[in-house]
Amino acid sequence: MRGPMPSFQAHLSHPKYRPDIDGLRAVAILSVVAFHAFPGWVTGGFIGVDAFFVISGYLISTIIFESLAEGTFSFRAFYARRINRIFPALILVLVASYAFGWLALLPDEFKQLSTHIAGGAGFASNFVLWNEAGYFDGSAETKPLLHLWSLGIEEQFYIVWPVLLWIAWKWKFNLLTVTMFVATASFCLNVKAVGEDAAAAFYLPLTRSWELFCGSILAWVSLYCVGGPPPVKTGPGGWPTWVTYRRELAAAGNRLPHVISGIGVLMLAYGFARIDKTLNYPGGWAVVPVLGTVLIISAGPKAWFNRVILSSRPAVWVGLISYPLYLWHWPILSFLRTIEGGDPPGEARTIAVALSVVLAWITFRFIEQPIRFPTWGSGSAPYLVVVMLAVGLAGLSYRAGIYENYWKGTQRFVLSKSASSSPKRADCHFPQNESFEKRKVCEYAEGTRIRVAVLGNSHGVELAFALSEKLKEYGLGLRQHTMSGCPVSYRLRVAKGERYSICVRWHDFAVKNILDADAIKVVVLSYRIENHARRKVFRDSMYALIDDLVRSGKRVVLVLQAPMLERHINYYIRRAFGREQVVNKTREEWKEQFKIGYLIANKVKDKVSIVDPADVMCDERLCYAIKSNKSLFFNRDHMSVDGALLVTTKLLPVVMEQLHEPRH
Repeated sequence: MRGPMPSFQAHLSHPKYRPDIDGLRAVAILSVVAFHAFPGWVTGGFIGVDAFFVISGYLISTIIFESLAEGTFSFRAFYARRINRIFPALILVLVASYAFGWLALLPDEFKQLSTHIAGGAGFASNFVLWNEAGYFDGSAETKPLLHLWSLGIEEQFYIVWPVLLWIAWKWKFNLLTVTMFVATASFCLNVKAVGEDAAAAFYLPLTRSWELFCGSILAWVSLYCVGGPPPVKTGPGGWPTWVTYRRELAAAGNRLPHVISGIGVLMLAYGFARIDKTLNYPGGWAVVPVLGTVLIISAGPKAWFNRVILSSRPAVWVGLISYPLYLWHWPILSFLRTIEGGDPPGEARTIAVALSVVLAWITFRFIEQPIRFPTWGSGSAPYLVVVMLAVGLAGLSYRAGIYENYWKGTQRFVLSKSASSSPKRADCHFPQNESFEKRKVCEYAEGTRIRVAVLGNSHGVELAFALSEKLKEYGLGLRQHTMSGCPVSYRLRVAKGERYSICVRWHDFAVKNILDADAIKVVVLSYRIENHARRKVFRDSMYALIDDLVRSGKRVVLVLQAPMLERHINYYIRRAFGREQVVNKTREEWKEQFKIGYLIANKVKDKVSIVDPADVMCDERLCYAIKSNKSLFFNRDHMSVDGALLVTTKLLPVVMEQLHEPRH
């Protein structure tokens, strides 16, 4: 199965093959694939990635420890082996994703894909994704190369860890102590970061590498605490050796490995069933899959579960193709979801998984093995590096305008470009962050007379921009107060740190800002409320907000929610095919879905002016996603700038009337 060893690998030690570890890989990859294809089946299936981290740390550190001990370690041989192992399948998947994306994706989708291809080729996907993380960075399901974040962390580990160990070995440092120190530091950073910056805790190597270091610690213990005391140069020396070294462990009764493996299996099973996306992960929860994997590996190949289940032929076969299966399954599922504009039927996802398995086996048999174990010579690593560089440059080609120049003028290009958010969104829209008071409140047409304020959540952003463009014609300006994900939470009582506590503080801040500004005469309220307003506390908050604004002499315009799409706007763009209008749903269906909004409007109609976007986004019977060859949304429920401009045809007259009409 392994084939002849290339000559350059003779400088490195190679751990004895354990089929049960390939079987453990099978458990990890099947859990990940099941979670991605059928999330309801295994809610914690994503922890299979943590198991992969431990396995990688164990195997790689075993090679390094043994090679350093024998004096045969070679950086050239080590990195060449890693390149031959990782590059071939990855290059194939990146090229296939680029080709399919060119044909099937819309401009913004392909722009993101090309960035991720460049990040994947440079093993920096985790940093790219961390930088993108945010409320509007796009659904994870529509990022075909999202899964490469874990490969980035592993490669960064492979680059840095051998160098650190080699330096420690040269200086005769205690390798176990060094490993335990960096593992502990990384774990502490992980626990601290998960509560402060969940995206950083998830994507950054400093907060995830402790999982690989746990595999490294296991490698050291397996080599020197069971097999025999370590040589002076690589061992810890002194008390750590005699505390951890136990010859009797290897000679312990036959039951001990079975018990250790069984506990590890139970921990993994618990993790699959108990851990889900709602938890702060990784954090302390990641200890469950990491420790479970460590226990299973440490039990050895003779433990019953390892020998009978993990070492079985089906498990080993899946384990052998686990790497290409990991690479293939997510792009196929992601492209499918992108084209469908949401979750495809179960039958389609089943076919996608089956296709992933077939492609994984073909990749393993005809790409990976011939390159890793060639019969025609060695030295393929430099060529693979050159090809990978070319793939990375191809990913950057979007910046050169090649894609846009090719598709420019086509309807899908025109419609996709019209599905745009406000150019001021990043500067003027507040995320839910404690430091919002330090950010400058955005004023459009600064220097003009600021007479209007827009107050709301993310659904008011494009409306604020569109309205400001129209107000400029009258020499008027606008102030924007919006925060992501906030229901109307004015005057609510929420303890600090609880959900919506930032929203409560921000509403107090924003409303005070508006009330203190005598120049502001009209306040436009624009929220997504069809879900939150079902709770009386949020309805009461809306009424209190309106009452305080009206009592202060402000004139209030309540803009109801725009009709939501059943799927992402890109789904409708792909299916336009020359038609100027794409049907979304009937107006009656929308009124039924949004009846809580109409209930609120009916209750406050004597105090405020009401603007209903459905009046211009729908006709008497149908509502539209695309109208007059323009996309009215930029995702599923947020109006595009063009959609907001359409709404301002009704909103602007109301605002101007309120600005000039004396209050009765």
